[in-house]
Amino acid sequence: MLCIIVAAGVVLGGWRAHAMLAEPPDPMSLTVGDVTFRVSEALEVTGLSDADLGGMSHGVQSLVSNDRALIRVAVTVTAGDSDTTYDATGLTASAAGAPTTSATAPIAGSLPLRGRLAAHSHLEGSLSYVVPRNGAHIVLGSGAGERSVPLLYVSTTDGRGGHAHDEPQDPGAAGSPTPTVTPTASATLGPPSAGLRPSTP
Repeated sequence: MLCIIVAAGVVLGGWRAHAMLAEPPDPMSLTVGDVTFRVSEALEVTGLSDADLGGMSHGVQSLVSNDRALIRVAVTVTAGDSDTTYDATGLTASAAGAPTTSATAPIAGSLPLRGRLAAHSHLEGSLSYVVPRNGAHIVLGSGAGERSVPLLYVSTTDGRGGHAHDEPQDPGAAGSPTPTVTPTASATLGPPSAGLRPSTP
């Protein structure tokens, strides 16, 4: 009887492991090293907040010219089974299909760009990117050959743009309406969790 129970446990464990491996990856997450970055929101905003700049907001208006747009991406960083470090500077924004040489690194954010996490803990914050204002479908990536997370269609100089979906449509294609984005004030990004919230289960 004991042998039967042990054998059944081995079979069930193997089946569960196979099922977990067969599950498709979360389309809104990127795994880099021992941490996972999950995007919960992406918005085109009007400017950098004090949280982004650590209160040093003097003279930052020149960061974003009329032909460029500022997007803010709400991110949760989660550690695995052991203490680890993370580096968010490797998360770059670019137009879908564009070469990695055109990718843009984060310029600021309420999430520290580098840090350390205890096992199974997480941090919530945001990263800000400046991208061309050309209506492109912006994605978040972590390097050449890696999968990317869809963010949004950035606005054009006439203010048109919209949110991206898992299977985005070409905003210029016939029959594909392009929603209008109303720029959101930086202070209203996401829930109160836009600041750091270290948490250990």
